[in-house]
Amino acid sequence: MSHAIATTDSNAGLLNFIERASRDPEFDVAKFGELLRMQREVTHEQARREFNQAMAAAQAEMLPVIRDATNTHIGSKYAKLETIDRDMRPIYTRHGFSVRFGSAPSPTEGWLRIICTVSHVGGYSEVNHLDAPPDASGSRGSANKTAVQAVGSAVTYLRRYLLTMVFNIVLADDDDDGEATRKPPGGKPPSRDPLEEPNGTQWFRNLQALLAAARSEQAVVEIAGHRTVRHALESAPTLIRDNIQEALRNAHERVKPAADKSPADIETNQTWDGDPIGELLAEIEQMEAITLAGLQSNAAWRAKVKAAAEFPPDEDRIRDAIEARQLALKGGGKQ
Repeated sequence: MSHAIATTDSNAGLLNFIERASRDPEFDVAKFGELLRMQREVTHEQARREFNQAMAAAQAEMLPVIRDATNTHIGSKYAKLETIDRDMRPIYTRHGFSVRFGSAPSPTEGWLRIICTVSHVGGYSEVNHLDAPPDASGSRGSANKTAVQAVGSAVTYLRRYLLTMVFNIVLADDDDDGEATRKPPGGKPPSRDPLEEPNGTQWFRNLQALLAAARSEQAVVEIAGHRTVRHALESAPTLIRDNIQEALRNAHERVKPAADKSPADIETNQTWDGDPIGELLAEIEQMEAITLAGLQSNAAWRAKVKAAAEFPPDEDRIRDAIEARQLALKGGGKQ
């Protein structure tokens, strides 16, 4: 049952109760009012917790947004509102958030106040605001916009900063402070490594493009061994690591020679050259129930798993093999 349906049913039940209670001459209105207030406080606190949990999950997926535009007056770089929205909206809406903007009088005469309301499907909202004067002047103080354009420029400016502020988004330059485009004496600027891209969203797109263009197992292995790929697999949020691992596996399966795709490979999910955890999977197949139950606290076993799953990190295969072995042993005991 969805949250909306559950809320509707709860409200309908409350209205029915009030209707019945209003016909009871002994009904204590004061006591009911206090109970209703307590219920509202509990519901509000629950919605606030759901909001914070969803915010943490959404922020775990949000990577730095690239500054993709340049202020022609002062030469500084900034991220356009549409760029920020493109990178952020799919993530925050997936986690139940909506964002809306409004305006209110500013305490500073002649300034604008833009309000950003972030709401969650659980019923909790937070409101943030920023103030600024109309952006009518250029870098040298001379007017360069009409009055309407000045207001529109300030509104867009405030919306950009509010949107990044409420979700704690970092803005990143796309050229490593100019190092990628610096020309050597008498030469051409070096070509940029697509996997050195600082913007996380674009980096993953570059990774997918490189894997799609790979035509051999060696090419996939080289991509997977890139410094930034290894770093992401070690330190990125779980969902991002899972997406990277899935992209690597799919690319490896695509380029793997047909002769190598035997039923045994499919059964054990051996998608990487040498299968560094194959020995552990074979070892699990020989374990008894008592040994399996003690693996979690077995320091030697954990060390072996960590060493075997170094590239790529694939502890899920080991966990699946343990569960399958446990189920097999339970089934054998019943026969």
